[in-house]
Amino acid sequence: NLLFTTENILMTSRLINGQFPNYEQIIPNPAYVAEVQSILIRNTVDRMRVLPYDKNVKILPTRLTLNGNNEMEVCASSEIAGEIKETLVLDKSAKLEEPLNIGVNTNYLHDILKQVEGETTSLGFTGALNPILITGEGATQYVLVPLRLTS
Repeated sequence: NLLFTTENILMTSRLINGQFPNYEQIIPNPAYVAEVQSILIRNTVDRMRVLPYDKNVKILPTRLTLNGNNEMEVCASSEIAGEIKETLVLDKSAKLEEPLNIGVNTNYLHDILKQVEGETTSLGFTGALNPILITGEGATQYVLVPLRLTS
């Protein structure tokens, strides 16, 4: 056991037996990578967050749509206030066999984008229901689990 104490804080720690989970298993190996200017996607997601939550839904989903045409459509909607849809021009993207629609929690995406370093943000996709790997120009990697969209 380990004990730290200050005037107002008492913190204890103990070693737990067992194997540390293999975190590398959850980091996706993207089949498709899209790069966009960090400021553009950050500002777009900021605008999505102004929509009010629907009464029965506790989160605001955002849909990311990639068609392989060097653009990404970002769309959020609310039954109360309508829809916000913006198209971002990608700095880099590969051709897709078929369009990719992926839903994400707007607030989680916003929280990650606030932390991404550099002028370019990379979003790595493996499928509509697979985690997204988000990186900037630093070494930090973020994994965002998608939402299942109903429509």
